Amino acid sequence: MAHLCKRSIEKIKNGKITNLTDLIKFHDWLSLQPNQQPNAIAVRAWMFKPDIVRHALMDFRREAPHRRAYINYVTTNKLLHTESAVLFVQYEDDPVIMHYCLKELIRRNKDPNGLSMSRIVSLLIEMIENNRLSSRDAADLLIMESQAAFQALMYMPEADIRDILIAHLRQSMESSLNSNNMQALTNP
Repeated sequence: MAHLCKRSIEKIKNGKITNLTDLIKFHDWLSLQPNQQPNAIAVRAWMFKPDIVRHALMDFRREAPHRRAYINYVTTNKLLHTESAVLFVQYEDDPVIMHYCLKELIRRNKDPNGLSMSRIVSLLIEMIENNRLSSRDAADLLIMESQAAFQALMYMPEADIRDILIAHLRQSMESSLNSNNMQALTNP
């Protein structure tokens, strides 16, 4: 049994098993086995390679049980590929998943494999234009990296959404600053 398990893990790692149903079942089985938690975590990370994410989002209906089960694992994955996070933001409407992936993209914008802040801001503007995100929510997310976000916005061509986003980001930055100042005053 251990040999079969090790072979299956190697096949998943090497991209030879991409069937979503099989991956979920194998991951769930591993999770229930004593001493297999590290392997379950590794399989979960491999389950979110961009080609598998694309398969899950494009080939399964939104209400399909295996897609829903798969989507529920997103927020438990600390090793989400940048491209996978972008795919979830573009093709998944679950607000929890979108928020998690956007936060991950913003958090890792300076990483070598991360998305640049200008690309993240462009993605957020596209979401605002498509009524998938409010400018207030976008600004609240961007506050995590307010300096880089503000700079990226300033280099973009003038547009109504860009200007609204700048105004909301400024308000969020001021609110955050005021909140920090109040805490400093109450906690000498």
